Amino acid sequence: MESLPLAYGVYVVRKSSPIKRVHGESDIIYVGSACNQNGLKGRIRQYFSPGPTQPTNKRILALVAESDEYELGWCRMPLKSDAMGLEQRILDRYRTDHGERPPENKKG
Repeated sequence: MESLPLAYGVYVVRKSSPIKRVHGESDIIYVGSACNQNGLKGRIRQYFSPGPTQPTNKRILALVAESDEYELGWCRMPLKSDAMGLEQRILDRYRTDHGERPPENKKG
């Protein structure tokens, strides 16, 4: 986690084996953005010590804790708006390709 940057960005949680979707399969289970002052490092760190009001963080931690089946990828972005825009484009593309959002992106 030390290598994560203090920069805005987008991150993706992937599973080592594909998951059946409405259309096809995908290894992506969650897409998120880091848009606060602590950037990717701070946002990802929240998954490993979620507070009582962070249901998404608790869900992801319960899923990936002590498992070799998952990996995290990220992309640094120069601006908060760039990170938010990229996250939305990835989610839109996923929905177009698979007919639904990634399994852990519950809203919308």
